[in-house]
Amino acid sequence: MNNIDLPEFPAPTKKDWEYFLSFGTPYQYLDEVAKGLQEQNRYFTDFRFLKLIHWYARYCNNAISLPKGKILYRARLYNEKKDCKEKDSSFQGYGEEDSFVPPDGKLVPNGRANPDGIVYLYTAHSINTAIAEVYPPLKSEVSVAEIEILEQLTLLSFCFYCASTAGEDTDILAWQRHLVLALARLFNRHYSNSRDYILCQYISEFVKNIGFDGIAFRSSKVIEDRKFPKRDRNYTIFNYQKCKPISSKLYYISDHQYTLKVQNADGVFEAFEE
Repeated sequence: MNNIDLPEFPAPTKKDWEYFLSFGTPYQYLDEVAKGLQEQNRYFTDFRFLKLIHWYARYCNNAISLPKGKILYRARLYNEKKDCKEKDSSFQGYGEEDSFVPPDGKLVPNGRANPDGIVYLYTAHSINTAIAEVYPPLKSEVSVAEIEILEQLTLLSFCFYCASTAGEDTDILAWQRHLVLALARLFNRHYSNSRDYILCQYISEFVKNIGFDGIAFRSSKVIEDRKFPKRDRNYTIFNYQKCKPISSKLYYISDHQYTLKVQNADGVFEAFEE
């Protein structure tokens, strides 16, 4: 399932499951946990919640591996005035340093997975998804870097919209299956206020501390397309030292449908299809 040994952690007891069920659906339970983190205890929550996330990581077959050599994509809105680094043949958009994580000392705002000040590497499975994640305005240019994985990464996935079951459903089994979907929706949801990221951040920090290299989740801005499996996937890497930017290209947003043009070797933008 994965290449990490998860630390020992007590599994939820029958009494714990009955406690979870008392909230109604997993969605209602997660909403209550988020409300508690926002309004009561910012850095600590009910220990039963941590038991639940550890259970999800250990028993739900949601760990995935990204192999050494795989290419991920990271996008940034391009500003030529800020790109004063000398160009080379590999980096036609931002240079190597500006294509990676923010440097030490730079202000890092809240993100979906990272609390204020903590640096993670946000990447996507596809160029289109990476670009969609930065909300590019019409007629803008976006620098998209290729990020190479230097060592195999083990991520906890929150991408699954269903969970299989065998035999007759009990109330607990049904709640467990719906939890998988509820967690996927939690990370996939569009949030208008960065304060609402707090539960995603809390889960991400716990996942990091039990040994995972990052998390995977579906983009809230790209619709799943069965012709292009995993196209809508985002990967947030905690251990970004295991990755390296190897190139970048410039893309032009030509219309509201995010029709892309890519800059060729002569500096001319031409049609692009992923």
